[in-house]
Amino acid sequence: MNILLALSICFIYIARMKTNTLYHSMSPATQQDDLFSQPLPWRKSMSDTEPEPTTADGFEYWKSLPGSRHVLRQVYRFASYYGERYKRTGRMVSVKLIWEQTRDHIKEVRKRAKAQGTDLMKWKGYILNNDFTPYVARHILEHRTDWEGMFELREMKG
Repeated sequence: MNILLALSICFIYIARMKTNTLYHSMSPATQQDDLFSQPLPWRKSMSDTEPEPTTADGFEYWKSLPGSRHVLRQVYRFASYYGERYKRTGRMVSVKLIWEQTRDHIKEVRKRAKAQGTDLMKWKGYILNNDFTPYVARHILEHRTDWEGMFELREMKG
């Protein structure tokens, strides 16, 4: 019985060492994908007793990442077309449309980000997380008050 226990402990120790070595031998992009399985900066641990961060917290964190400014810049490029159209015709647009157009051009955005020495990081598995669209719409309207009314804003959950 003691031998089995000792072997089990050795096996667990070796497995942990291999996992740690494997993680540090990963490319930075792969480590980035694994980034969000770790405790986030505003959380001390991943314990079950702590509440999950809200989507608003996630958006604020995502916005602070170096690559996210490249994504937001592309969002503003697309929004500018619809903003001018809105001022001329009063025709509203869905921020989801702008988000999907940005998703369609994400390779170019990533290329520009890499040219400036950064990369796009994922939040909960996605570079462009659909949960962020209400926050993106509000971000745009905070900075472009002349587009007020361009998006239909609903009450946000959590």
